[in-house]
Amino acid sequence: MAMGEPGSANGDFSIMIQDQTGLDAQPDSDDPVWKNGYAVFGYVTEGMDVAETIHGSAVDPEKGEGWMKGQLLANPVVIVNARRVEDAENAVPSPSPITSE
Repeated sequence: MAMGEPGSANGDFSIMIQDQTGLDAQPDSDDPVWKNGYAVFGYVTEGMDVAETIHGSAVDPEKGEGWMKGQLLANPVVIVNARRVEDAENAVPSPSPITSE
């Protein structure tokens, strides 16, 4: 989830289509955001092809501001359904936690 500082995530989230090790905790960092990193809180259990299609969609070079300029989709996509999988058979195991000394 997007955040400005630890504990401030509240609504924006991203679906990653490949590993994003750059978002992992960096315990030696002086910046508290990177010291803690970002946590995975869910997995796509079906429909990843939809996420990949959205990723491949055209962007509008004029939309957005600052470092986001040119990063926004030309035709926004609305997520109409997301649900929590309760069935353990369909759940993806969580990765091992990262620990530091």
